[in-house]
Amino acid sequence: HVEVIKCYEKLSPKPYRLTLVNASSDVAYSGMLPGLISGLYRYDEAHVDLGHLCDACGVRFVGGTVAELDPASRIIQIGQSGRSLSYDAVSIDIGLFAEVPQASNLRQRIVVTKPVRRFLQVLDDLEKEFENYSPSQPYEMVVYGGTPASLEMCLALAHRFNSRAGSLGKARMTYISPFQNILERKYQRYTKPLKVRLAKAKVHVICQAEIKDCQGDQLILSNKEKASCHKLLWMHTVAGAPWLKKSPVDTSAAGLVKVNGNLESCSHDGVYAVGDAAMCNQEQSVSLNGLLAYRMGTILAENFRRRFLGQPQLSYEFRKPHKFFISADGKRAVGNWYGFGFRQSRMWQLKEELERWWTARYQIPAKDTRVATFMESGNLTEEPCSGVATRLPSGKAVGSTVAKMTASVLKKPTSLHVYTDPGNQVEVMRTNDYLRGFVSDPYRFGALSAQHCLNHFYGEGGQALYAHLFIGTEFGPKQAMTRDLQVILDGAMTVFEEHDVSANTGYYWGSWETG
Repeated sequence: HVEVIKCYEKLSPKPYRLTLVNASSDVAYSGMLPGLISGLYRYDEAHVDLGHLCDACGVRFVGGTVAELDPASRIIQIGQSGRSLSYDAVSIDIGLFAEVPQASNLRQRIVVTKPVRRFLQVLDDLEKEFENYSPSQPYEMVVYGGTPASLEMCLALAHRFNSRAGSLGKARMTYISPFQNILERKYQRYTKPLKVRLAKAKVHVICQAEIKDCQGDQLILSNKEKASCHKLLWMHTVAGAPWLKKSPVDTSAAGLVKVNGNLESCSHDGVYAVGDAAMCNQEQSVSLNGLLAYRMGTILAENFRRRFLGQPQLSYEFRKPHKFFISADGKRAVGNWYGFGFRQSRMWQLKEELERWWTARYQIPAKDTRVATFMESGNLTEEPCSGVATRLPSGKAVGSTVAKMTASVLKKPTSLHVYTDPGNQVEVMRTNDYLRGFVSDPYRFGALSAQHCLNHFYGEGGQALYAHLFIGTEFGPKQAMTRDLQVILDGAMTVFEEHDVSANTGYYWGSWETG
């Protein structure tokens, strides 16, 4: 999807409007995650800032997770807030999620890699716990997998714990594979060098074993072996998101969207899926690495453009990647490069060069946007908001000194006016607030604008009663303008209703400003 965003930037004119929904404002590149865990990369090197990327490419960013997809009404529900987004076409690229067993004894020991920020915090907390452990009774960390990703994570954790003074000798790694070897059959050509790396990292390996339950600190395995465990990184069974399994969209047993050659759902028009969230109709996994994801993104972006222009869409050719890497401990990797293999240090260099090129394409540096403020320039059209408020002792109205000072700075009266009846019994406040579009998400813009207005009253110890709303949106198709208006109103009314404020009038006109 980040490639779709980059392609959208180049479109002129733009035949459609693009919105990205993601739980956080940054996303980890999975290929660099083992290096991040090992300490070879910084957090910002292995992540893409989606906020900067969307701003630079003219894409709206909505923070949240999808809770429901209704392809018949073409609506998605965001989280538990009740907020919804309508769409003409939607694409799903959410990857895979660990299916954690329900056994309570296991659940309390299991950790997962998503979300990445939380996983990193768990590792930091673990290293603090190591202070209470001695080499004679080390902390037992188990990785359960059998996939390249699980093996990469095991070696990365071993390198992390063995290279830091605070954890050196205080953690012991165990790798459990349900297959006959450390990896499933299709990766057997890479097992021999990886077994050497596991041995050098002092990782205990158990194969042909499934984890059934846990008693105390001992895992119960299907082959009757025992494995001590304080924390269990579960990477064996993965599947699509639960909400996707419940949707009417045709999915596989694992919850992956079945797509045709156009990357569109086999069952519903306007629903696309890419990456690990998709599989072709022959039950073949679609994407295995970043290179395929990059190529898939270019096809998806072109199909979006062609869809809204009424042109035939392109077909994506499903094929195996000609570059494949598995990270080992430290700066080593195994894999193939157009069918050739190299020594592990050289393979790591090729892998790193490729991954840094890929992430650099989407890592938009924060620009210095310092410009003269409206007070410095005297241009009041640059003023983001004409509202002014101040915190004073409870029960005290805006003082004349504050009002005069504000008026002298802005060369116009303050937006907060206080009216007092002749008997000084009741004070009535009124505030006029003008805000321009300062966030790309219209819902957040409406909610933040409403909260901003309320802050004026609360800063004076008052209570807001009602509001008049005047909303301007950018020119566009009537349907798009109507959607924007409704979403902005939904955001504002969510805040007003929470504070028992009636919005008794709403006015709308088209304007030249977004939001």
